[in-house]
Amino acid sequence: MSSSQLNKKKIFSDYLFNLMRTVLNVAMPMITLPFVLNRIGPENYGIYNYVNSIISYFTMAAVLGIPTYASREIARQEGEGIDQSATEIFTIQLISVALASLVFYLGFYPFFAKEHQTVFLILSIQIAGNVFNTEWFYIGRQKFKYIALRSMIIKFLNVLAILLLVRESENCHTYALIIVMTGLATGLVNIRGVIPHLKFRDLNLRRHIRPILVLFALSVTGMINSSIDKTLTGVLVGPLYVGYYSLGFRLTRILQQVFTAMNSIIFPRITKILANGAEKDSDKLHRFSMNYILMLSFPILLGLFLYAEDIILLLFEPELLPAVTSLIILTGTVPVIAVLNVVRQQILLPRDKDRILIYLTIVTTLTNIVFNLLLVPRWQHNGAAAATLMAESAGLVYGLLYASRKFSINLFAWSQLKYLLAAPVLLFPWYMLNPLKDLYPLFLVFAGQLVLSVILFFIMLFLLRDDFFYRYMRKSLQKAKKRIK
Repeated sequence: MSSSQLNKKKIFSDYLFNLMRTVLNVAMPMITLPFVLNRIGPENYGIYNYVNSIISYFTMAAVLGIPTYASREIARQEGEGIDQSATEIFTIQLISVALASLVFYLGFYPFFAKEHQTVFLILSIQIAGNVFNTEWFYIGRQKFKYIALRSMIIKFLNVLAILLLVRESENCHTYALIIVMTGLATGLVNIRGVIPHLKFRDLNLRRHIRPILVLFALSVTGMINSSIDKTLTGVLVGPLYVGYYSLGFRLTRILQQVFTAMNSIIFPRITKILANGAEKDSDKLHRFSMNYILMLSFPILLGLFLYAEDIILLLFEPELLPAVTSLIILTGTVPVIAVLNVVRQQILLPRDKDRILIYLTIVTTLTNIVFNLLLVPRWQHNGAAAATLMAESAGLVYGLLYASRKFSINLFAWSQLKYLLAAPVLLFPWYMLNPLKDLYPLFLVFAGQLVLSVILFFIMLFLLRDDFFYRYMRKSLQKAKKRIK
């Protein structure tokens, strides 16, 4: 195995760029989501999410299992093999997008999209737009700098369009159109870098069909799992409760991006490492990812639990306070999904365990459907939140048991308990500064609590001499001393 595969500077550089992208993925929705909800209202936002959940099924059919398979395949290739694989995969994607678009416009739209026809028509552009969905090429080649810079520019344009064009008390049509155009712009920028690698000669599409279809089955179950909560909530209790649920769902998924940034970097590296038979190096990356996840997820978990109501009041109108309980419930999904994605993307997917991934997703999806049907009619959006937490937890248990039994991989260590021991320090600023809310603006008090919580948490990690944090902190302090001298 070449040293470049485990080049720490390259990993750190890629992580910084992906972190920049993640910060934008976190910050931009935090700016636009309260603005959109306050402008168009929770019911219109619920309509958007309800329609988008249905469109997502056709989008899933358009891309099959291509993004996941393609990034893995490109990561394994060298030289001309990259061009050959990219051309063949893009050709399959072109065919699948055309078929999915035909099914939607000829078979679904004329008969089933009558109630919210305009929104369906706008969001359906996403289906055909998937022909330009070639981010898999850049992920496979570990071009994280390009992905981050492109994302930054398009995100800024997206936010600017939302702030300037979404008007108060209007329907969700303008917002839906902006989202669609943003996705289309991303695809058009991506395809420009892929076109030079497309060489349509001596194509062998057949070799890709089986693994793509296997991962398509995974995409089907995964998309159903990610959309069924909103779809069932809309059908059973109405769009208003979809809006409440989607608020908590969106906020927790925004925070989830902190962990997605690391997974996106580790996945192609582990794929290449395992292709060269260096199993021990992959174990090191698993442990590195878990330390990172647990170090951040415990304070996020407790922080969201303590400050859920403050976050809603700071970002949204008081009419959205019913979303507080579902936000607190969905907080539990942050660490659960983060660890589950390590199992999926760092253990099963690089080892070609696509069939097990399908089983895992089926377990999650069936659990989600059953508990949505049981809980939503009685507890509305809170029931949907509880169903999501139970479903993701069931998938995690299945994945951990398989990884332990098949590969003898244990992601947890006693040393990680330090993160759990450090997290309760967040209770101190919450308890001590809460009385100040009667004297000062909520934003100032919350900002003080947040800053103090971060400082105290990392001081605790330093005092506990956590290997993951203490080592890097000590190196930084030593470098700072040398610069001062």
